[in-house]
Amino acid sequence: MIVAKTNEDNEGYLKLKRQHHITTLEEFVENSSEKKDQLIVYNGRLVQKVDPIYLDPEHKMIKAHFYAPRKQVFGVFFDTYWVNITVMWLMTFLLYLALYLRLMKKLLDAGELFSARFSKGE
Repeated sequence: MIVAKTNEDNEGYLKLKRQHHITTLEEFVENSSEKKDQLIVYNGRLVQKVDPIYLDPEHKMIKAHFYAPRKQVFGVFFDTYWVNITVMWLMTFLLYLALYLRLMKKLLDAGELFSARFSKGE
């Protein structure tokens, strides 16, 4: 919980929290409905089942669990927001390049030539 410097700020924070807090979303991201097995053994390793949102991803290249607070890129942690924005811009650029170079038309033409070679042999 965030502690404000003044009592007035603290009351404002608590009012905002009461107005905008979604309990079911909190239960989903923290997996708090499953209190029985907080830790399980999987493939000889202990796996945390409660509060998965607070775990750091283990994969070294962008792949992370849902609601991960940060992601790794080549082993360096970055905020999830910036990694996602970068990936979207990169995909936009690559798709624009594919449209500009007419890669789909070239691929379809190559497939047509390839199938024509095999159909002539029959």
